[in-house]
This record gives sequence, structure tokens and C-alpha cells, in this order.
Amino acid sequence: MRANAWNNSRLADARSAVEPARGPERPPLGAPDTIRLSVLDAETGAPIPDARVRRVDVAAVHPEHRDAHRAALGDGSWVFTPELGDLPGSHVLRLPFVARGPSPLEVPARAQSQLWIDAPGRGWARITLHSAWPADVTVRLRAAATVDVVVNGAQDYARVFVTISARRAEGSLRSGVKRPATNGRASFDGLGDGTYRVRADGLLQGGQVDVAETELVLSAGERRAVVLDLVTTWGSLGVRLRDPSGTTDDAAPLDVRYVPMRDDRRGAERLVLERDAGVLAPSVHRTAEPIHVPAGDGELVIAPHGVRVPVRVHPGPTTWIDADLPELARRTIRFHDVTRDAAWTGHFTVLRWDEDESRRDFEPLMQLFAGRDGGRTTARWPATRFLIALPSDVRWVDPGQAYWANGAAMPDELVVQVMAVGVDDLRPLEPDEGTVVRQVRPDGSVSSDGKGDRR
Repeated sequence: MRANAWNNSRLADARSAVEPARGPERPPLGAPDTIRLSVLDAETGAPIPDARVRRVDVAAVHPEHRDAHRAALGDGSWVFTPELGDLPGSHVLRLPFVARGPSPLEVPARAQSQLWIDAPGRGWARITLHSAWPADVTVRLRAAATVDVVVNGAQDYARVFVTISARRAEGSLRSGVKRPATNGRASFDGLGDGTYRVRADGLLQGGQVDVAETELVLSAGERRAVVLDLVTTWGSLGVRLRDPSGTTDDAAPLDVRYVPMRDDRRGAERLVLERDAGVLAPSVHRTAEPIHVPAGDGELVIAPHGVRVPVRVHPGPTTWIDADLPELARRTIRFHDVTRDAAWTGHFTVLRWDEDESRRDFEPLMQLFAGRDGGRTTARWPATRFLIALPSDVRWVDPGQAYWANGAAMPDELVVQVMAVGVDDLRPLEPDEGTVVRQVRPDGSVSSDGKGDRR
């Protein structure tokens, strides 16, 4: 692991303090197999009786980590007095001790490695052994605070993590240190004076379902116990839909999405529809297996039907929604290009067109292709208001043919005339009865500038 990974684990911006050099500075001497490590109390200078050392091999050492908190003495030895707040990650804590006991310690050393040194109630020291180092190293550890965290109410403690973050003077949080809450417990030591946020997150199948947090003010040298009771903020949503479309071959492919109505909502969660085995007869359920979504109010959006179903997801157990889908009208559309007096073939998009001005978002319902069979395509059309949006290089001869109250309002075979235009002809046309159509990109998405092209 690269050395700069450890830099991200810091809770404080302060660099480790450097002892003033006594006498002329000389480079470290050689690369001995062992180091005589003296671990002292930073205040009194007394040897610490229960020092511990872990060693991490690193492929490369970032230059700022090599000698940042080292002072070389006249005899070539190193002295460290690191500031509080430089904490190791969980990968370091899982390593065995290479030395442990009263100071001084004999510590095995090798190039391209880091030594992490600590003691109960003390801060951490990190020493990088790049290519050469002395036989004698002194570390002075400061008194530090320790926080012991107990997490209650988790569904699976193997997926629970605790993060502690120091709060800056202006109120923002520094990058935190995250550790697993093994058996519901996690500890953080080496903390300096200040205000900290302690947060526990429970994870399940990649989605956050539980959370708890608190803040506390610490003083160096104290040990504090914190108990966090997880509160479920996520739920599970499953959908059962009755589809009157008929057999499997005749049924419309469904795209079911859940949109949480929250200020901090993420992108819409998509539910995967799993059909029953064999023939899908009318009124047989089509089931979307549960997914984890934020608890609270939201909306199911079902395409190509254009159906929206209000949903309230409860925390914890699965919320099941049963809904009847409207029957979709099977219709054929045939495109004729008047500029070439031939069939027009290409992709086009069917968009929901809401009458509600407050939420007119031109939601894509389906994307179709007018085939080479005379520019025809047959599909089951939405049961809601929709418009047919053509690519930007094609225009309607009669824009009124783009707008429909629902699929049933279309004739059995709709013949429409279009004009293929060149790049030089791509300019806004005069508005026809105030009709506005937004530009549709090749991927089926719609321009969001709020203006669109008038056709």
C-alpha cells in the first residue's frame, strides 16, 4: 500500500514536532537489522513500561513522510516527538507486534517499511525506514485521549463501521478514521484535545440501513465510553404488478423505478422485474424483488405505461406494493420522409407529457425503432399523455401528430410525414400553436435547458 494512504487517516493537520538538533547533523548510519528503540514520556522523559511496535511494509514512501518528524543528533540517532492525531488504519491494528514491553526495545528493521509505535493512553508515532537508518531511535509519546464505542441494535455487526472525525474551529469536520465495530465494539486512541463526532453506520447489501452519531469534547489523557443505538433510516420495497397485457410474448417490457422524495435523495433506484415462469396470462402478478431504499415517502414510476404510484416505505421490514397496470393499446406507426419520398427509418423516443405545469419533466417512457419494413414499428403505447420525439435532424410536417392523450387514441396504423433536414437547416421554426418540444439526445435523454426547440 502506498504511504500516502496513511496520510488520509489523519485527524489533525498539524505536523509532528521536530526536536532541535544538538550538534552538527549527520546522515543516518547504515541499515542495521535491529533498532534500539527508546520510548519515553514526552512530559517527564521517563521510560514507558508498556510500549508496542507494529511494522508495515510499503512499496514506496512519499517524500513528505520520510523525515518529516525526525531530528538527527550528533551521533546519528533519531528523536521523534509526534503531535497527536496521526492514527493508523484498521489494516495496521490487525498486524502482530514486532516488539512489545518496557523501554528500550529491540525492534527488527528492514528497508521500505514503517514502524507504528504506541502505548496505552498515549499518542502514536510513525517512523519510516526508507533505505538507511541509525541503530538508536528515541520516541517521546504524549498523553492522549481514548474513546471506546459500543454499538447496539445492528442487524449484522460484520457490516457495522464506526467513524470518528475531529471538528475544526469553524465547525467543519476533518476527514475521519473508520474502523469495524467487531462484536459491536470499536476503540480509538491517540486523540488530542478537541471536539469529535462519533458515527456508526450499519450496512446491508451495499445500502446504508442504520445510523447513529454523537459528539463529545475530549481532553488528552482521558478515556471515554460512548454507546450508540442504531436507528433504521432505510427500508425495503417490493412490487407486485397485475399486467393485463396477455402472454409473455405480448406483454410490454417494464422499467420500474423508485424515486425517494427527499432533499438528499440519490438517483432513482431501479427495481428488476422477474416474471413468473412459463406463459404470463392476463392478471398474473409480475414481481420485482425487494430493494433497499430510504424510508419515507416516494414514488414508483412505471414505464412504458406512464403510471406513477405514491409509496410510503416503512423502516425495517419489506413494504410491498400491489398495483394494477392499465392495458396498453397495440398500435402501428409508419414514417414517410417527404424530402425523399421514401420510408424514414431510425430511433425515436416516447416521452410522458404531464399537464401539471409544476412537474412537467418529459419523462422517457420507451425508445423505439422505425424499421426498414416501410418505416413501420408496432408497439404497446402508454396509457397516459405522451409525445413522440424525433431526432434533431428530423422534423414533423404536422407537429400535432406528436402529441397523444394515450395510446388508445391513436389509429390502428398511424401514418406520419416527416422532413429530414441537414445541419444548415437545424434552426428553430416558427411556433405552431405554442407547441414546445425539447431536444432528444441519441441516448434518449431530454435537454434540460427549459426552452427546447420549437417545431
